[in-house]
Amino acid sequence: YHSITMKTGALFKPFQPLADALFRRGTREILPSFPGSAEVLLTDALAASGCQAMVLITDGPQSLESRHRDLVTLSAHPAADVLYYPAWETLQFKDADEDRDITGYRQEVLSRLAALSGPPDAAAPARPLVIVTDIQAVMQATLSPERRLRHTLTLRTGGEYELEALTRQLTEAGYEFVSEIAEKSQASLKGGILDAWPPVESWPVRIEFVGSTVESMRAFDPASQRSVSRLDSICIGPAGEWRLLEAPRGREPARHSLLSHLPARTLLIWSELESIEAHAGICVFGICMTAASADCSASGSSAECAAGSRCWGLTGREAVDSPRWDHEWMPDRVTFEENALSDSAVAQLKAMGYDVVMRGEQ
Repeated sequence: YHSITMKTGALFKPFQPLADALFRRGTREILPSFPGSAEVLLTDALAASGCQAMVLITDGPQSLESRHRDLVTLSAHPAADVLYYPAWETLQFKDADEDRDITGYRQEVLSRLAALSGPPDAAAPARPLVIVTDIQAVMQATLSPERRLRHTLTLRTGGEYELEALTRQLTEAGYEFVSEIAEKSQASLKGGILDAWPPVESWPVRIEFVGSTVESMRAFDPASQRSVSRLDSICIGPAGEWRLLEAPRGREPARHSLLSHLPARTLLIWSELESIEAHAGICVFGICMTAASADCSASGSSAECAAGSRCWGLTGREAVDSPRWDHEWMPDRVTFEENALSDSAVAQLKAMGYDVVMRGEQ
């Protein structure tokens, strides 16, 4: 990937010569820190550089919301091509439920990136996809492109499909079968009518069969059951990520992230690198301690743990017994137990704008 880092302390540079030079030399460029509106101008200028996708990486949820809003409002890119890839607000636990809206945002990005896949010499789209995300989302695991494809169904009107096989595939993809659909990631089967609500869709889809032939497909309002639109085809992707991430990986690499899905000609834009690095450190330690408290299987070894991090030389028991701290993304508050953070760490967090409070002094 080509990379641009925006930092404080340099002078403003013209955008278009930068875009030309970046892809000609294949180097990393460091630019000054810009206000959000200027970053919009940067992405618009870089859109003509021949890349397939641009990923704007911010330091956290608040910056992500702000940058996404600026791009949708001010950019020359169509709003449909400015995608939002958030982090999970809670880490994966055995009995926890995924946030269906966050699932939808993340799966939409992966679906659009899958459509870009092709040979390296394939022609670039007229305008690249613009993905706005934060460092927490980049660091969190997601499905591999191969696993996501295995759990994706494409149905067409007039096609021949076995209902029993479809229901089994939807169940394996994480869909919850209910008597009547009310939420995303649910499915329902009544006779020859199959309803499914993919997390990336605004409306559920109703697929009517005559025997094994799809007679019609339509999006519908689950409250009134009225048709919204007729469909010639529908792509039904995974209902979520967590359940599939728990399944055995076989020969797949141990970990995949958003970066695993990016095409070859992708431009990464890191907004405020120093702040991103600080938030990344917080995120890594938070993931690691959460894994340890959930009986981390690494047991203090150097092997990669289930959260994709390491236990810093501690056994699971030692990690659980260590002083703990908690970071809430919104509001930006850090609560810690005695001896969990050094005085210098507390001072650094406060200088970054965090409300840092020792537990018992709130």
